[in-house]
Amino acid sequence: MHAFWVVKRALPVIAFIVFSFGVGYSVYELHNKGVNFKLDVMLVLVLFSGPLSMHMAVRRFQVIARLYGGRFHYLESLKVVVYGGLANMLPLPGGLMVRIGALQQRIGTQKSLYGNAIGVLVWISLGALSACVALFFETTLISPIPFLLFFVISIAAVFAFAVFTHAEMGAFLSLCGVQCILALTNILRLWLICVALGYLVAPAFPALVSLGEIVASSAGIVPGGMGLAETIAAVIAKVFDHSPVLGFAIAGTNRLINFFCFILGLAIMFFYRNK
Repeated sequence: MHAFWVVKRALPVIAFIVFSFGVGYSVYELHNKGVNFKLDVMLVLVLFSGPLSMHMAVRRFQVIARLYGGRFHYLESLKVVVYGGLANMLPLPGGLMVRIGALQQRIGTQKSLYGNAIGVLVWISLGALSACVALFFETTLISPIPFLLFFVISIAAVFAFAVFTHAEMGAFLSLCGVQCILALTNILRLWLICVALGYLVAPAFPALVSLGEIVASSAGIVPGGMGLAETIAAVIAKVFDHSPVLGFAIAGTNRLINFFCFILGLAIMFFYRNK
């Protein structure tokens, strides 16, 4: 039991070290390769793609609440998303705890757990679907069939769970729509990061990196999947005959953009609080 506690406490520290070293090494290697950093593309990412993802994450939380009759105003939802994102950096499933705590006040403990479970399963299912669609254009590397089968089985299971727990079907369909937009936005953002670093890649690469981020984050092994998502991205880059440095760099940059969005969200909340 003591050994488990030590490992649990050490994992976030190890994850942060892996993330910091990996990003630093990636920057060093890309600089040595003479990569021309496109600042204009990065500005588009930070000023447009990041805030759009934040907005859709807020809408996603609102829809999850509606599954069981909960209602949240926009600023209330923004607070949950921002605090949840920042809490993911702690050595515990902070984001999940923040969402459950917020939903608990409106729809009760059981339904808050149901709503979060449906949200995570839809997130993973549509991530797999996005990867499947992208892989149809990359037939020589990885077959899209396993991803398609996983999507069909998982979305059928989560739909059955939603029906069994009497979730609102309109909200369920809205959640699927919002999650599709979030998935496509993240894939586009990862692709644009590659462009900003001077790499033109096939859509399947950022799609699989995005799915890897989902798996790393939802697994709950380390806070927010830090270090793990970037390592998965490095492995995927190798599969596509790119340098692992590229995979680590784009996933790390994506995480930093998300962090910027959380800071932006805090600023918006502070502004309206003092208005």
